[in-house]
Amino acid sequence: MTNQNKTRDSFIFYRSFFSATKHLNQVEKAQLFEAICSYALDGNLSLLEGTPQGMFELIKPQLDANRKRFENGCKKKQKISKTEAKNKQTISKDEANVNVNVNVNHNEECKSELINDNLNNNSKGVEIVDLLSQKMADLESLFNKQTNALEYGNSDFENFWQYYTPVTGKDGSSTGKGGKNEAMQVYNKARKEFSHLTIMTNLEFYLKDCQKNARFTKHVSSWLRQAHKDKFHCEVSTVIKSQAPPQKLNRDQEQDRINEEFLKLYAKN
Repeated sequence: MTNQNKTRDSFIFYRSFFSATKHLNQVEKAQLFEAICSYALDGNLSLLEGTPQGMFELIKPQLDANRKRFENGCKKKQKISKTEAKNKQTISKDEANVNVNVNVNHNEECKSELINDNLNNNSKGVEIVDLLSQKMADLESLFNKQTNALEYGNSDFENFWQYYTPVTGKDGSSTGKGGKNEAMQVYNKARKEFSHLTIMTNLEFYLKDCQKNARFTKHVSSWLRQAHKDKFHCEVSTVIKSQAPPQKLNRDQEQDRINEEFLKLYAKN
């Protein structure tokens, strides 16, 4: 945390600062506004993270420039010594009036200079807003591309879809796979919690169980919803143990055999 020598009672808050926060949520806005006020008034740096920190780094040079002008103004006022102040009291009324006029003219010049500075700063602020808006647009575009790639170009889903082979029941009944787009949406939802391997393992168990008992398979989306609801309870060892030869093995040997058999089973698919 850094402290400046001078504290201030006010500072200029530009429209560009406000516009730059439109992409932030309420918590991030509050953090950024608090950081701006704390730094501009007291010279204290706040600890920020992520997007608010990036925006503050872009806004900070403007706050520094304004503070520098404020401190320069304070230095000019301090140049008038106590002796000069006493001497001024002895100045005649006419001379005092002349000095007042000079001070008024000087203040008008400073005011004009400040207005020009503000116009230039506003122009810089617009550039900052444009830069931030472009960065936010780029991030949004990248996020959308990644989302589309997950939902519509998922090679794992294609592998799952191709492997899902409908089974006909003993009475000749069959439902087919159903809609692919709907199945893709349900699959992507399940993938947020479970791996592709877990889903494929459960599918293997389900298809073999349907074939063994001559039961027709459900639509893909229907089976996925139910399996997801059941937390894909079927483990890898459940599938392999149903095919395991009747022999006694110790715990390590049993685990090694399960792993080896599963790899062979999954490699075929």
